[in-house]
Amino acid sequence: MADVHTEGRGYDLEARRNSQVRHVEVKGVLGSAASDGIRMTGNEVLIATQHRKEYWLYVIDHCADGKGRFFGAYQDPATLFANVMTGNAVFRVPGSSLKNAPGSNA
Repeated sequence: MADVHTEGRGYDLEARRNSQVRHVEVKGVLGSAASDGIRMTGNEVLIATQHRKEYWLYVIDHCADGKGRFFGAYQDPATLFANVMTGNAVFRVPGSSLKNAPGSNA
């Protein structure tokens, strides 16, 4: 298993066994996952959609104690939760980039 969370892949861990691959996103919840739910970034949802059955969501709740407890593992969360996922992906473009880009009147 490899920790890839700093590589911007849209998941935290990559596990391989022979030809099988599992891309794992781990979400920690301070309180109760059953009450609070989790948030996924637009990139995480995109990657989950692309990898489907190879993408797993692991949820750890009660993380406020510094230990947490395993709540559940969900294969293909993009399909499993498609009808209940809500939200909008929002991307920020810095003002300095707008100012310096071709077509700016600034």
